[in-house]
Amino acid sequence: MSKKYDLKTIKEIVEVINPKNIDNFVVDFKAFLAMQVVIKEATKNLSDSITIKSLEDSQKNMVFTWIDDGKNDVTVKVHIKDKK
Repeated sequence: MSKKYDLKTIKEIVEVINPKNIDNFVVDFKAFLAMQVVIKEATKNLSDSITIKSLEDSQKNMVFTWIDDGKNDVTVKVHIKDKK
């Protein structure tokens, strides 16, 4: 059975990786980081300060959710909060 981890800190990462899963973790984490770079670059030229502030706020609470299933099939999910 696969284990799911919501990782926020280096300490949490170190607690879940081991010699058997570290290679898969690194591949998945690299994909996560690459996505963050794309988002950062895509929003660089936005003039809407609200959008930029929202992005900065979301990055403060960023979590890398990793499923230790022995596979490298990263899935990206984007959640948009309703501001009502």
